[in-house]
Amino acid sequence: MANYSHAGDHNILQNVSPLITFLKLTSLGFIIGVGVVGNLLIAILLIKDKSLQRAPYYFLLDLCVSDVLRSAICFPFVFTSVKNGSAWTYGTLTCKVIAFLGVLSCFHTAFMLFCVNSGKTCVYVLVNRYCGRPLDPTTQERQPKRLDPPLCIGYLLTI
Repeated sequence: MANYSHAGDHNILQNVSPLITFLKLTSLGFIIGVGVVGNLLIAILLIKDKSLQRAPYYFLLDLCVSDVLRSAICFPFVFTSVKNGSAWTYGTLTCKVIAFLGVLSCFHTAFMLFCVNSGKTCVYVLVNRYCGRPLDPTTQERQPKRLDPPLCIGYLLTI
C-alpha cells in the first residue's frame, strides 16, 4: 500500500483485479464486524455477570475494549484505502495517527496478555507455596515452603 508521500505517483499503485479487491474488502468487512460485535458481546457479558468480576476478567475486559477501538477506528481507514486502490488519501497526520494507534493497540494486547499470564502464575506460586503443606504440630499452621528453583524458573519463562 502506498503511503501519502507517494500519492502523486500513480505508477506505484498496483493494478488489482476487481475480484481481488472484492475479496479483500469482504474479508476486511468481516474482520471489522466480528471484531466489534464479538468483543462487545464479551465485554457486556463480563460487565453483567457478577461471578466474572475478578482481576483476570478485568484484564480481559480491557483487552476487549482495546480490540473494539482498534476494529472501529483503525480498520475502516484500511478498508477505505483498499477501496481506493491502496492509495492513502487522508493526509500525513492521519497516516501517522492511525499507524500509532495500530502499533499501540498491538503493544497493549501483548501487555494485557502478559498481565493475565503473570497474574495466573503468581496465584499458582502462592497456592503452591502456602496450600497443601503439612501442618506444624506446635502451632497447627501450614508451614510455608521456600520457593523451589524450578518453580521460579518456570515463572521467569512465562514472562
